[in-house]
Amino acid sequence: MRRQQARNIAPDGAFPVLPAGMQRSDVKKLLRAVRPALGFRAARIEALCNLLELTRPGDWIDPSVEPVCYMTQIECAAICDKTTRAMRDDENAWIKAGLITKTTAANGSRGCFGGGSLKQGISFSPLIAMVPALIATKKQLEADRTERTLLRRKISAARRIFKAALLQLVNLAPEHPEAATLMQEWATLPRRYDSLSAAELSHQLKAVDCLTHNVLALLDLQSQTSCRAEAGFRPYIQDTTEDTSVLCNGSSVDMQPSRKRDDGNPSEAAPAGPPSCREENDGAGSRGHKPELLESFKPRQVYAACSDNMRLYLDAVKGDRALPDELDFVRAAELMLRELGINQSAWDDACDAMGPMEAALSVVVIDAGQYRASRPIHSPGGTLRAFTRRHRAGQLNLTGSIIGMIERSRKK
Repeated sequence: MRRQQARNIAPDGAFPVLPAGMQRSDVKKLLRAVRPALGFRAARIEALCNLLELTRPGDWIDPSVEPVCYMTQIECAAICDKTTRAMRDDENAWIKAGLITKTTAANGSRGCFGGGSLKQGISFSPLIAMVPALIATKKQLEADRTERTLLRRKISAARRIFKAALLQLVNLAPEHPEAATLMQEWATLPRRYDSLSAAELSHQLKAVDCLTHNVLALLDLQSQTSCRAEAGFRPYIQDTTEDTSVLCNGSSVDMQPSRKRDDGNPSEAAPAGPPSCREENDGAGSRGHKPELLESFKPRQVYAACSDNMRLYLDAVKGDRALPDELDFVRAAELMLRELGINQSAWDDACDAMGPMEAALSVVVIDAGQYRASRPIHSPGGTLRAFTRRHRAGQLNLTGSIIGMIERSRKK
């Protein structure tokens, strides 16, 4: 009975093996990746990985051989730089987690006998059998990590819009009764979100989005009662049927008929101009005393110029509001990324460089550019990266691109 237990032979006479393409070294990487799910300290996982090294690599892929570490507990403790008691605690934890089984002789000894036909020690067959489940756990951890990263970035985008709108509201109406309340709400928001779970981040995102929509609505109402333009959108587009773009000559800005040169080629994705041109100094290239980009346009103008797909997303995120606000454009752009084939890293780079609002408008322009009759955009992801590079170089004329998009929509 002791011999049969030590061999730990499966009913069909075969031991579990690693999935095709995997080796012993891959198991160590897998264990380190799923350590948070196992609830082990790093030292406990590293000790297990050290003992894996004491088995033959071929034993992990040979169904006729069981990978067993048959060194004594004292020897294992020395290899792992632990006390015997700590080593015993580790072994018990691994057994409880179902990663190993341990067989010993009546006197507690371990060893390999009969030319390998009898091995007494730590068997890793349970670990091999768990590998598919551990792989699934790793994928789940990675998905959760990705989701948390996306949620944190969405919260960050909403916070930036909320802060900018709140400052505008305070400057416009410092005695507004809601201003002080919103300032207190801003002060109570967490400074960091790294330790929050996906569920907690989702709750925070809803809260920040709600605050942002509230302050944008208040700012819009205050602007109307102050006889100003709609909050965040200043009337700018002329009532003309000409397709226009901003052409920079180094000394002035002229509104001239567009030559429709921009297309899917990232190098021609958007109008550009030298740093000295007025559009550059008033537009995306300068972060000094400049209004928000959307102050040049009314929401209904940009909304009407969007593609049908983009309007569907805007309708979904704006809910009962008559027109989308700045945050709605950001959320709709985020939803469009996969449909446009835009990599998440391209969107993140654009948000970091331009800010979430200008990045969202870039996506709006790029999406609409796919449906141009002349030289449509074929690579939205590459075009967004080109927009980001031009912005960093101080050469992006996003205002001109939006003007062209609006004028083209009027001709339909």
